Amino acid sequence: MKTILNGQSKVIKLKMLNMKSFFVLALFSFMSILVKSQGVTYTFNSGTEGWTLISSLTGTVSGGCYNLTINGADPYMVSPSSLGLSAANNIMFKIKVKNSTSDNSFQLFWITNSDGTWNQQKSYSFGVAPNDNQIREYSFIVASKSTWSGTIKQIRLDPGNTITSGSVQIDEIAIVPYDFSLDNGIIKIKQDLTRGGAINYISASSNT
Repeated sequence: MKTILNGQSKVIKLKMLNMKSFFVLALFSFMSILVKSQGVTYTFNSGTEGWTLISSLTGTVSGGCYNLTINGADPYMVSPSSLGLSAANNIMFKIKVKNSTSDNSFQLFWITNSDGTWNQQKSYSFGVAPNDNQIREYSFIVASKSTWSGTIKQIRLDPGNTITSGSVQIDEIAIVPYDFSLDNGIIKIKQDLTRGGAINYISASSNT
């Protein structure tokens, strides 16, 4: 089978043992597309998009970014409530951010429809580059935490844990089922394999 990729005709090899495997992968891909529509992405192209600054933060939206100023201890902001996200389907958290503070760690919190208490058990700390001068993308499988379960009602972002001043520029925040990307002519599906089996892939490379 051939396809046109970047203006060139390339052979796509289906790396599968038999037609049954192909059917399973096709069904998985189709279901993933349907599930992905349940994710949520905030680009801040139309204002704050429902995010609220709660503690030690002021900010304005411009140029598709939420420009935050930290003015005290424990800065944090919260998403719109009643997200209604399936934790089992939406397992990846992404953020595009420029961290101009000296802190090297942010923290994500969440509450669910059955547990509305903000606590450390329902949180995930992740590293960020300190004193940065560019927007970077960070992503992780939040479902690696057992408390990421049920229906996610709301998330909270703490852009810093130890600092009381500085600036942070957020370009995008997203919770999605998986990361699907094209890299050097190879289509990749990145999935938490603890929630399924090994995944066969489709390659646009003629030698793989």
